[in-house]
Parts: sequence; structure tokens; C-alpha cells
Amino acid sequence: MKEMLEGLLRVLGTHTAVAKALGYTDRQYLNIRRKVERGEELNPRVKILIHVRTQMLQDGEAANFSGNFPVVRAMGAIDAQR
Repeated sequence: MKEMLEGLLRVLGTHTAVAKALGYTDRQYLNIRRKVERGEELNPRVKILIHVRTQMLQDGEAANFSGNFPVVRAMGAIDAQR
């Protein structure tokens, strides 16, 4: 997981850009980074999100990292009906 976060940072340039691309605030992203650095287990939803965004970058979809991704709500569902 640490390698994925570092990869996103390399591509996007700043922690703020990574947080925005993942749909998190700077504080939330900082807490995720701290958990990873301490070796703590992340929520599976967070792991999947980071993995998917990393794959998107590897597939050349970096132009889509504008922060306009659907936000996964606390209940875990994407609200596409609104």
C-alpha cells in the first residue's frame, strides 16, 4: 500500500493533489498515510479506492484525475441517482 501511495505522489506531485484525486480532505489523507506508515490495516474500501486510482494512472488515465470522481459515501454506496 505504501508503494501505491508513493506512486500517486510521484505522478500527481503533491499530497494535496493525491488527496483530491482520491476524494479525501488533506486531513483524511494524512490519517491514511499515517496508518500505512505505522503498518495498521486500512478499511477495505480505502484499499480498493487507492488500488483502482493507481491502476487508472498506470493505464494512462491520469488526465481524468481532476477530482471529479464519484464520492463513496460513509454507507459505502455511490449515489448515482441524484
